[in-house]
Amino acid sequence: MGSKASQPTVGADSEQYEIPLRRLRQPATVNLFKIGVLEGAHVAGMHQAKEVMQAMTKAGLDGVLDVRTWKGWFGDPRPRRARRDGVVALDRYLDAVQDPRRSQFPEASPTSRFFVALLEDGLASRLLAPTEAKAPEIALAQRALEYKPESAVHLHFDAIEAVSMSEGNGEVGWEKVKAICAKRVMQLLHQRWSPRNGTIYRELTPSLELRWTWADADERARILRRYGQLQPNMFEAHRRAVPYPCWDAAGIAGDEPEGFVHRLLLGLSTDSDFLVADRFQAWALDLASAAFAMHALAWTERYETHGVRVSPELVFWRALEQLYLSDEPDDVIRDGLVAALELISASWTDETLDTLHRARRWYRRILSDLGLDVCVVAETVRRCWRVRPIVYRGG
Repeated sequence: MGSKASQPTVGADSEQYEIPLRRLRQPATVNLFKIGVLEGAHVAGMHQAKEVMQAMTKAGLDGVLDVRTWKGWFGDPRPRRARRDGVVALDRYLDAVQDPRRSQFPEASPTSRFFVALLEDGLASRLLAPTEAKAPEIALAQRALEYKPESAVHLHFDAIEAVSMSEGNGEVGWEKVKAICAKRVMQLLHQRWSPRNGTIYRELTPSLELRWTWADADERARILRRYGQLQPNMFEAHRRAVPYPCWDAAGIAGDEPEGFVHRLLLGLSTDSDFLVADRFQAWALDLASAAFAMHALAWTERYETHGVRVSPELVFWRALEQLYLSDEPDDVIRDGLVAALELISASWTDETLDTLHRARRWYRRILSDLGLDVCVVAETVRRCWRVRPIVYRGG
């Protein structure tokens, strides 16, 4: 677990492909830590060593993280390579300060490996670690099944690595390794968002709780008065009620298969009432992850899904790639989004498109907060196109 596989790429691309993708994972790791520590005072890409060291001291961890090491991780233009023994200090801080009832870090629970896993681990790195199994493909499938990411952020980097990967593992060819990786990401996303038994809904803020949080004193009084007129008074029960989307308008059936999780999440864009606060952020990130995983799987069968015939996967990819990775303005990408929404018979409106455009802006903002540029992510995502291109042969 946590092994690294660094292999040369094939074809015309001469770059070295390192799993895990350190050039993305390292800035994300140190900046995510700093977001949790400094919250609104966080400045992406800046070491802010004084403030961080003060927080470490306050947590009783004075001297655990060397200030020169911390600054080196933010070095410009070449950051110093973060080592496990240094990053362990970040996990020690998380263990020391986190209240499980009110996390400072997105989706993090007290753990000794949250940041180490984000930096050094991941689904792709496990699948590319050497195996001596007599049935290597079965062994890799079992590794994938046993893999569980620490958070949705970890899963997003798994999706980026899945779509960019073009390497095999011994006798198991690259298409099979890539497909195993992509399918596991899609399965994990489906487990989170399944209309029947998704795990994420209990983690999201209930509708009445959101309304209560946003309300002023007069509005809170009106809410209490209305509930007081009902017997029994369901205020506390509704304040804890698990929120669920309206799937009918999304064009999504309750038994949507795992391989269609990108359809499920795209369809959810029709429910703007549901997609607020933490629900919106969770959805926006997971939709991007689903798009990358879908395209990773499609590229393993690229002569069918990205051939002469316009396949559904190609329609979805064009729409979601434009949404998350392109610089084209909102009005230009509109037709692609509409085509994808109509493919799943979603009852979309202009508000649906506004929700998707908000997801676009939020994704770029979170990448920036993590010290990443969308252009670098786009280049990484598109890597497999260069290394394993579609080659048309005709007579």
